[in-house]
Amino acid sequence: MADTGPPTAKELWGDEKFADATVIMGKKIWRIHRWVVCQQSDFFMKAYEGDFKVYTTIMRLPDTEEMADRPAHFQESKTKTIDLSDRDLSQDAIQLMLKFLYTHELDRRQKADPLTTVIIADHFQVKTLRTKALQELRGGLRTIIIGGNFVNFKKWALRILEDHGDTDIEQALVDVTAASLQAVVYNRIIPSTWNDIVQKHPSFANKVLLAVVPKPKPQPKPNEGMVVGTGAIKRSAGTAFDDAYAVPSTIPHFPSTDLVQLRIEFSLVPEWARENKLSGCLSASSIGASEGNQIICAVSEARGVVPSVGVALINISTGEAVLSQICDNQSYVKTTHKLAVFEPSRILIVDTACPPNPKSSLYATIEEELPGVPIAALNRSYWSETAGLEFIQSLAFKEDVEATKVAIEGNYYATSSFSAAIRYLELEFSLRIASRSLRIRYQPSEESMMISLPTIAALELIRNLQDPSSKACLFGLLKQTTTPMGARMLRTNILQPSTQTDGVLIPRYDALEELCTKEDMFFSVRNALKQFGDIEKLLSKLILLPTKPSLEATEQAINNVLIIKSFLVAVQTLFESLASARSALLVRIRDHCRNDITNPILESIAQVINEDVTYVRKPLDLRNQRVYAVKAGVQGLLDVARTTYKEATDDLHKHVEELNAELGLAADLKFENRRQYWLRYRCSDFENGLIPRALINCIRKKEYLECQTLQMLKLNQRMTDSVDEVTMQSDKVVRQLLDSIRVNIPDLFRICESIALLDMLSSFGQTVTMRDYVRPIMKGTLALKGARHPILDATLEGKFVPNDYYASEQHSFQIITGCNMSGKSTYVRTVALLQVMAQIGCFVPAQFASFTVVHNLFSRTSTDDSVEANMSTFSVEMRDTAFILRNINDKSLAIIDELGRGTSTRDGLAIAIAIAEALIQSNAIVFFTTHFTELAHVLQDRPSVLNLHLATETSTAVDNIPKMTMLYKVDSGPVRDENYGIKLARAVGFPAGFLDVAENVSNVLRQQAQMKEQSLESLRLARRRNLVLDLQEALQQAYNSDLNEEALRGHLRRLQSDFVTNMARLEPGVGDVEDEDEGERKGMDGIEDESEAEAGLSSPAFTGKEATAELGTLGSILSPDVSSELGGDINLDD
Repeated sequence: MADTGPPTAKELWGDEKFADATVIMGKKIWRIHRWVVCQQSDFFMKAYEGDFKVYTTIMRLPDTEEMADRPAHFQESKTKTIDLSDRDLSQDAIQLMLKFLYTHELDRRQKADPLTTVIIADHFQVKTLRTKALQELRGGLRTIIIGGNFVNFKKWALRILEDHGDTDIEQALVDVTAASLQAVVYNRIIPSTWNDIVQKHPSFANKVLLAVVPKPKPQPKPNEGMVVGTGAIKRSAGTAFDDAYAVPSTIPHFPSTDLVQLRIEFSLVPEWARENKLSGCLSASSIGASEGNQIICAVSEARGVVPSVGVALINISTGEAVLSQICDNQSYVKTTHKLAVFEPSRILIVDTACPPNPKSSLYATIEEELPGVPIAALNRSYWSETAGLEFIQSLAFKEDVEATKVAIEGNYYATSSFSAAIRYLELEFSLRIASRSLRIRYQPSEESMMISLPTIAALELIRNLQDPSSKACLFGLLKQTTTPMGARMLRTNILQPSTQTDGVLIPRYDALEELCTKEDMFFSVRNALKQFGDIEKLLSKLILLPTKPSLEATEQAINNVLIIKSFLVAVQTLFESLASARSALLVRIRDHCRNDITNPILESIAQVINEDVTYVRKPLDLRNQRVYAVKAGVQGLLDVARTTYKEATDDLHKHVEELNAELGLAADLKFENRRQYWLRYRCSDFENGLIPRALINCIRKKEYLECQTLQMLKLNQRMTDSVDEVTMQSDKVVRQLLDSIRVNIPDLFRICESIALLDMLSSFGQTVTMRDYVRPIMKGTLALKGARHPILDATLEGKFVPNDYYASEQHSFQIITGCNMSGKSTYVRTVALLQVMAQIGCFVPAQFASFTVVHNLFSRTSTDDSVEANMSTFSVEMRDTAFILRNINDKSLAIIDELGRGTSTRDGLAIAIAIAEALIQSNAIVFFTTHFTELAHVLQDRPSVLNLHLATETSTAVDNIPKMTMLYKVDSGPVRDENYGIKLARAVGFPAGFLDVAENVSNVLRQQAQMKEQSLESLRLARRRNLVLDLQEALQQAYNSDLNEEALRGHLRRLQSDFVTNMARLEPGVGDVEDEDEGERKGMDGIEDESEAEAGLSSPAFTGKEATAELGTLGSILSPDVSSELGGDINLDD
């Protein structure tokens, strides 16, 4: 029996035209189709088995499972009706079940909860519905547990355990509870709520514990039956006493929770079985190149027609909070884009918008767009604007409080979301943030470019599509950073390029240009940056206060102090490397690294920490540094503990020397954190294969034997006790030191941000100096000369063929045609990648580059089916295009690659033309590639449309087989050779007979199309209009340029000559309009003179203008200021 409905079933839902059966529930009547419901439900199959004229169709829901399994043979009736009115069933559940049989989608507007849906699926024996409802139930239970909704958790648990014990429904509850056990501990469900459940259903608690704690494997006794080497090396007798004191060498290992960072302790399971549950709090990257930071995100929305969404993201790993209030649309595209870029590890939403309540549109959208990210439902009391402002007042940097309040003023939902996120961390994770230590910034959505998620993937901004580990992507190309902080900033900037020209982009261009021109400074900066680690994450640990002191926290605190000390010393080196900096941005970075900022912190550290103590990575060296970190004399008992540690260390070395002398062997003394000191021998050193009885805890690894002695264990314990005593005596002094450092946390974070920015700029410089990149200008016009695809340019090593681009208001919609493999897709992707590079502050691969600021970047380039979403190529294409049409505006750049090829030619062409018309009306810059040459001809007379094609040379070989050479150069007009597909087929050896028929059919179709084209006169009129508009634009640019008088006169003279010559070509009898295709390329030859290029001028290569009289009438077209400034009557010879 099939588990899915027929393809057309969805269309029949609610259509009674062909319905042949009825279901009644009270006053509710459903007209259904037996062929849809019977093949998916055993209940309906048995009910409708046979001919309705023979069997009755007035059915009752079976009272027993036995009756449900029997065929339904009844007396004759013509009503064909199943009446369920006397059954205790929900109309909403039946409605949901019937609609699911048609659509295979759960109607989220129905009030039936997941458990009721599972029950109704059981009654009607619908397997697919049961599976989906069980998944919904698991998700709802998980949300309740994580969100801390104790009352709901108890209600659902008792309902399931009492009514559905020992079923897979109970097992779902067990699995979810076990998987969310950490959240159970966080939310303090124990002892009250948990005990209520356990007392009534003790077997449930046993099942949960069995699911959480795996049964440990029996451990073999140390050295039992051990054989070392190939010979019969056996344990010597009399080891019982030694074994009694031996430490098991094989202990179940579970990574310990980072108590310093989240201060969470488990008390429900044994110590050895405590797994690291923080993996559930790490963000999983769907975009790529993510570090898995711990990010908590709170989201709330206004209840209005136009959604206003408040977002607060707290990055626990880097100690930063980002607040935004987004004016979104009904599809929440801006909100989901911001969440996808930040990749939160957990999203918080008001519980009234979450299951088991009906899901809100925002919840359903986030669940669909960000699958796998846990969503926690919180009580509405968590959201409070007053509390949010109080948190900003107490947690933000002191000097940033007022500025943050001004920026956040009036943004109720963003402030409330910040309150929810902070309270969630405090109440649910027992995490406190030190006052005046959290970086809080308000990020308006208007200050950065929005790049749709399909575009991020299609353009390979972060990850290569074919090989995710490859560096053949924009992030891989530009990632020459030396610090993790710089890599994070680079990734963030690529995903959210800036739209602030004067405040961000121009200063970055200036700084990058200075770095590239001052070689000594560039290399000294690169060398200085190599000394920095991920200090940003270290500082985030300092602002998270421990809930209670512990040895681990104190040890980590000492490590942190040593790392900060090394960091501040390296900052002074970086400051010196920027001594010659002159650009405003580099000077600002240097000012953040001044000695008067770092020296006070170093002095406070020097008062407590020995000068010769630094941070090291080897375990033994690090332990020694911690022991001797605090200066002598600060604490009396501290010196005593150090003396004990030194004596125990000396005794250990003496013991090893004596042991080696006694055994006549040379052991290597090793150290590791778990076993501490241990010995290593070569197995071949033992005579007769016998291990001396003095050696215990023996482990063989290849040709070596690792072991200890009883005396070594005792000395290890003495040293451990001494180190613990040193740590405890150092705790107070170190905590006081950290408190003094926390006062300077704002300055330290600013230094980190400056280092990250400088690292990103130096990474750009590394890429720019290795290749021929040029500084872009932001002039409001897209004009590129000799532009190259950045990734392919690096891969092909100078063999990439560059191209020119020109787009403005009069040439905003560009249609690119050409044969297969001619480079159309590469051509349009290049302009999008260069736009991103320009708006992150990087130079671009071109001879000249001028850009306009783009606020939205869209692409429709992929042609793959979406198997996961059960969508064909065409369905995916239409979904993505609909998204673009809903969100595109005049500040957008879109690249559309071969739209409509996933369906029939006629439908594809019609859809492509309709979508192209809509995109033209949006006034966005659009690059539209297509194989539909008809589309190019239909739209060629529209204002702002420009036809281009990728050139191909066709020649004939000796054997009369055509040869096609791809030039990869863009040229004006649509592609001329309309049979390039047939010629390409001939070139690859396709049978000639088939191709002859294909060519004849193509010629007939072309002739029919030509008969329907516009008359030549109307075509001439349209082209004259376009040429006049081109000239108007060129003169306006000349007026706004900064050319001197002589250069301006020469430029205008060329414009006049082109206008007169090309307009004359359009006169009847002078030339065929159809041969004027090069006139379609308005602006491709535009950058003729270096001085004109620098002035932001383009010189469109007009392809048909009128007589000189037309030029004289342009005074009325131009603004009065332009006309008067040019001197009234235009005489270029004056």
